Amino acid sequence: MFVCDEENLDKAYMGDKFMENVINNAKEIAGEYKIPLYLPESEIRRLDREEAVNEGYNSGKIDGIEQNRTEMIMNMYNDGLDLNIITKYANLSIEEVNNIIEKNKETN
Repeated sequence: MFVCDEENLDKAYMGDKFMENVINNAKEIAGEYKIPLYLPESEIRRLDREEAVNEGYNSGKIDGIEQNRTEMIMNMYNDGLDLNIITKYANLSIEEVNNIIEKNKETN
């Protein structure tokens, strides 16, 4: 993939036989599928922003799920439920549940 505008793609490596062959082979491979051989800088920046937003969204979503699970575990623990029941509903091992409980007992 080349980062330049289409007009300058062929000029980018003019005189460099190796790169001219690479470009020609890539165009031949792309053929009817119109696979882009280049991306303008603006498109790269747009894709980077979208990826960053999606990554932040997914990270926040995971954090929210973990926070909800921790609250559920702590509520069950504080209500006196047996650890086996807590692990069943939290879908975690006893060690993982104990770690969450100990960590949250220290912070509260």
